[in-house]
Amino acid sequence: MIMAPGDLKAYNEATECWICKGPFLKPAPKVIKKLEEAKHRLLEVKEWETCMENEHPEKKKVQRAYKEALSALNRKVKDHDHISGKFRGPAHDACNKKLRIGSFETKVPLICHNFRGQQNISKEDYEHAQKTFS
Repeated sequence: MIMAPGDLKAYNEATECWICKGPFLKPAPKVIKKLEEAKHRLLEVKEWETCMENEHPEKKKVQRAYKEALSALNRKVKDHDHISGKFRGPAHDACNKKLRIGSFETKVPLICHNFRGQQNISKEDYEHAQKTFS
């Protein structure tokens, strides 16, 4: 992710999601408690697997519970463009996951050329292209 000077400060000071314009709220104590319990259970499963050298029978269920508890926090995340890598702004985790910004409209340059029979291409450019596109 590419963050310009001042982006980190703006992220830390932000009080609302740039996508939905909703505020970043402090999670309720019961949400935090549920996350802590799920985290503890996940650590127990990992410890059991280390000792037994085998996969725990309820591993998938415990991982799902932890993921759901983490999603319930709807924490602040750094949203960024996956093409350019530029930071767009602070967002709720849920808003960021739902966001789809014209992926079908994004133009990605594609150069297809074998460079054979071209008199105006230098040897260095040809070798660079061979390394880059091979």
